[in-house]
Amino acid sequence: MKYLISILLMIFIFSCTSTKEVTQDKYFEGEIVYNIDYSNISVELSANYLEENIGDKIILTFKNGNQKKEYYSKSGKLLSVRFLDLEQKKSFSKSTNEDTVNWVDITKQDTKLTFEQIKDSTVMGYSVVGVKTVGSTIVNDETFYLSGQFYYAKKLRINPEWYKDYYEANFNEIIKIGKGITISQVSNTPYWITTLNATRVKRRKVKDSELKFNLTGYKLKEL
Repeated sequence: MKYLISILLMIFIFSCTSTKEVTQDKYFEGEIVYNIDYSNISVELSANYLEENIGDKIILTFKNGNQKKEYYSKSGKLLSVRFLDLEQKKSFSKSTNEDTVNWVDITKQDTKLTFEQIKDSTVMGYSVVGVKTVGSTIVNDETFYLSGQFYYAKKLRINPEWYKDYYEANFNEIIKIGKGITISQVSNTPYWITTLNATRVKRRKVKDSELKFNLTGYKLKEL
């Protein structure tokens, strides 16, 4: 179960955008806070349990396509940290108090998705581009089906060229449609539905050191 949860959390990550006319200083850089809600839970777990053990809030720190995501419990405890390092072409994740860092090679397409653009709308006060995805992944020889709806804010633009090598889950293609940071998303998994909504967006200068993960002393495990 913990392995599948890690896979599900790694699959649905955030997107990006821009056009050739947009200059570098107009790409989004800063911090976004998301609230997490759980619904349609089909296993013997409560929403409160998921909020305390998987996360009730995410703080995303973003610069030039690289990102850090900190998952916090409802009681305010830091549960896990996830880094996307485009230079290494890897996504890393580490749970608090564990000595193992899981990682995913973003150039490998282990999860294939079909996707389509849905009608533009307004979400959380932002004009957004909507994308619907459907796909599957195999864990321990068992196939799990996944789907989601992602809403990319047109004002929070980033450069899709940053993700040209991000083949996992067809991310390099999806961001060509989305063209922005995700402001809201709904992820349908075999066990529950996860809904993320941004509650605060702050543009600020991000230090490169904020997005570096020191792997010294940790065991590494590829997912």
